[in-house]
Amino acid sequence: MLLLLPLGLIAIASYGLDLRIPIGISTFSQSILLETLRVLIPGILTITVAYLLPTFNRQVQISFVSLNYAFLTCCSLFFYGEFFTLQTPFILSSLVSALFMLPSNDVDNEYDHNFYKIDYRRICAMCIAPFTTLLFIMVLITNIEHSIVLTFSELFIDSVISCLFLPIYEIMLMLGFSTMLNSIVTLQSENTIITSIINSILFVNMFALPAAIFTRAHFEKNYIRLFLFFLAIIAVLTFNIGICVSIELLILFLFFSSTFFSLCVCSIIIFFCINYFKIDEFANLYALYQPDLHIRGINFRTLQNGHYISIFVAILTPFLLQLCFVKQQKLKAFIRLKHNRNTVPILNIKELNSPELFLIAILHAIGNSSNLKAAELDGEFIILKVFSLKHVNTVQISLISHRSYSIEQNSNLIRLFIGSKAFIVYKRLVNISRENQEIISEIVSQSKPFDIRQYVQDLKEKKKSE
Repeated sequence: MLLLLPLGLIAIASYGLDLRIPIGISTFSQSILLETLRVLIPGILTITVAYLLPTFNRQVQISFVSLNYAFLTCCSLFFYGEFFTLQTPFILSSLVSALFMLPSNDVDNEYDHNFYKIDYRRICAMCIAPFTTLLFIMVLITNIEHSIVLTFSELFIDSVISCLFLPIYEIMLMLGFSTMLNSIVTLQSENTIITSIINSILFVNMFALPAAIFTRAHFEKNYIRLFLFFLAIIAVLTFNIGICVSIELLILFLFFSSTFFSLCVCSIIIFFCINYFKIDEFANLYALYQPDLHIRGINFRTLQNGHYISIFVAILTPFLLQLCFVKQQKLKAFIRLKHNRNTVPILNIKELNSPELFLIAILHAIGNSSNLKAAELDGEFIILKVFSLKHVNTVQISLISHRSYSIEQNSNLIRLFIGSKAFIVYKRLVNISRENQEIISEIVSQSKPFDIRQYVQDLKEKKKSE
């Protein structure tokens, strides 16, 4: 949930310091304050993500991540001011240094603050890896942009291949780059296909992205569902803020890749739907994520049936695509389970006849033989006293006793029905509990600690005496 706090702060800063809304200070000061917060708040997000990662030295990890983010941001402002429009590449690159601080074994933990355990190879890697990662992202994005410039012709626009523009745009927006694509779209805004592309981008980020997150939250459990629910609400409120959309797409790509893939497929479907109805511009906008999406207004009274159908498709398609992914995973799990049942015979607990198998089933149900403290016989019932009820599997206990059992939480007692084989099973359980008591009662004598200083002193005295 800590990841949502910086997103909320960015949204508040973007809406509160919007240059179109006067707040009593000069426009220049308002612009400087907004740009400063757009740099500092993503830095807080970077530190928050690093803090969630395991490490054997928390102070060094946070220090390197913070310094890398600050240094990369300063270098970009001085040397590549027009190339980077969003802070997402710096977040990704600076977090790479945290990977070298992951604990390598059980001895390393975050409470170990010995700086000398960090050798020079890790320090060099934490200094070089962020710059290498940022350079790789720059080269990758530059090649993609050059490929788009070379292929973005009338032949490309009038063909079916133009649908690939949408997933490419979402990927580049996730990585924090959209300047070249925005320029191409702006220069050719009179084309029908370009209008469909603009509407598709707007529909994907306004409707499909929150719908995809809501759908994924439906299939998750506990805290992940709550996290995705609030993330979807933030996505609804921040669809026009470039850095927020970029971070939301990055979260989906890193942690929920199937949802991100379904969103890319959904963008293609939305494009074909909008292009089929030949609908006009959904919103009157003059800047497409540079770095924000500036909308002059949406006139809902002039919307046509094609607009409503496209909105419905943008909301429904992510749900159907992710439902197909979930069903496919469940189908694979069912086929795997069926294959295992065909290859390995599974013995049903209800069909146990042998006392030995009953004994094994009971020991497995209570956690292990070491968890058995004592056993008593009560007719066809057996009363088990265990050390801890945390290891007891109540489902297996219910199957063994044919749902005729009871558990006393205060005294750690389990009373279960066995039937005619209760006496034989009881004798075996008594022997096991007696062995456990003998093991616990045994005192292992330890040898006297070896004192090497005394040993050296004795050797010296022995040499002197000789």
